[in-house]
Amino acid sequence: MILCHGLLATDFLAPVSFPVPRDVKVRLERFFRQGGGPAANAAVAIARLGGRATFAGAVGDDEIGRAQRAELMAEGVDVAGVEVVAGAPAFVCFILVDAADGARTI
Repeated sequence: MILCHGLLATDFLAPVSFPVPRDVKVRLERFFRQGGGPAANAAVAIARLGGRATFAGAVGDDEIGRAQRAELMAEGVDVAGVEVVAGAPAFVCFILVDAADGARTI
């Protein structure tokens, strides 16, 4: 069993043309939602490769936090070490991805 301790996040990624102009509306053709956080990503990778992983860290008690925990469980990651923090929001990142080369602004 490999312990992965640290950040659990939800990433919202939006491919856009860079440079992103200031003070104007930018239309998104699409956006993606995916799990994030280095420790959580490592735990999922271990599980997908057939290893046994457990994740330990804090998660918010909101809808996104519940989804984060459920997504880890669905990937086969043990979540016994997850602490749900009452009143805390889940950790999220909004990431602009340069459609031309994949560079990211978080």
